[in-house]
Parts: sequence; structure tokens; C-alpha cells
Amino acid sequence: FNTSQTIEIAVNVTDNIGISLVRANVTFPNGTVQIFILANTTATGPKYNSSFPIPELIGAYNITFLANDTSGNLNNTERTNFTVFDVQKPSTTALIPVVNSNFNTSQTIEIAVNVTDNIGISLVRANITLSNGTSHIIVLANTTATGQKYNNSFPIPELIGTYNITFLANDTSGNLNNPEATNFTAFDFQNPLVFDARPVAAS
Repeated sequence: FNTSQTIEIAVNVTDNIGISLVRANVTFPNGTVQIFILANTTATGPKYNSSFPIPELIGAYNITFLANDTSGNLNNTERTNFTVFDVQKPSTTALIPVVNSNFNTSQTIEIAVNVTDNIGISLVRANITLSNGTSHIIVLANTTATGQKYNNSFPIPELIGTYNITFLANDTSGNLNNPEATNFTAFDFQNPLVFDARPVAAS
């Protein structure tokens, strides 16, 4: 199953006298245990069930069924298990720089993106394609001060034109985000330097 799914936990129970209580003892991948009371209705016959919302916790879940009859007899021999996987991709928002931004060559700009995931983030990168077609991949870092924001600085080289940026985010389960892209254009706003004029003034 996938994290965040809600599944049915159920078992059929019969007895020659009568059923008193049916429970499911669920052991989570981290070792914690939770007991669920399973209910029976006339519509389900001998079936006792409950819904189980799977938490954001991947791994193997073990279930032991406990059935008591009205005479105090216990059956705890039925067991089952299931495994939970994470197939949810990381989400990327708030791309920096804003699409179609303009900068000057030689500026150092911020490359950033907000990344969230239901389990955890493993690696965030920015693939920067320069105006001459070459590519650079930079790793974006996260600190507690920035929350969901992953960023790095990028010194624009002396190369005018459009730079395309694709953000790549991997979570700890190996899922990759749907690539998000932005771009900026580097211009040359720097005036030429003129010096050492001849003849020398007032000569």
C-alpha cells in the first residue's frame, strides 16, 4: 500500500456460543503497537472490520487478530502483514529567480526553491543551462533558518543571454519531483572603461 491510504482490516469470526470482542493488534515499522476494535454488523455476517488510515511511515506492518467469545475463550492465532511504500513525489514551489528575470553579468544571484515531502527530502539540485548550451549542476542546501527553502548562490559569468534552470528534488524513498523550471537573462550593462587618453591634457 501507499502512505496516506485508508485500508480495511478485517477477519471472519464464528463461535458455537457467541462472540464478545474482536480486536486487531497492529505493530508499526517503528515498533509501536496500536489496538483496533473490529465491529460486526448484520450486513457483514461473520465479518469484523475497521478502517485503518496508514500514517506517513514506510515499512512492514504486522497484524495479530484477537477474538474473545462470551465464555472468555481467546483465539489469537491469526496473523497477517502488509508493507507500506512511499510513491509520493516531492513538491516544488516558489522558484527563484522569478521567470524572465533580468540581471547583469558578474552579479551573484540566489537560486532557490521551496521543497516539501510527506516523508523526507534527500537531495535538491538546480541544473543551470547557460546561454552557450553548457550545463552546471549545483546542490541547493537547506537550513533550519530557511524552513522549506533550499538555495545556493550563483555568480553569473561574463556571458550574456538566457539561462534556463531546472529544479530536481529527490525524497528519501527515491521519488523525483515533476521538474520545475525558470529562467533569467543576463545582460551587459557595464560601460566600457576609457583611460590613458593621448595627448595628455594641457600638453
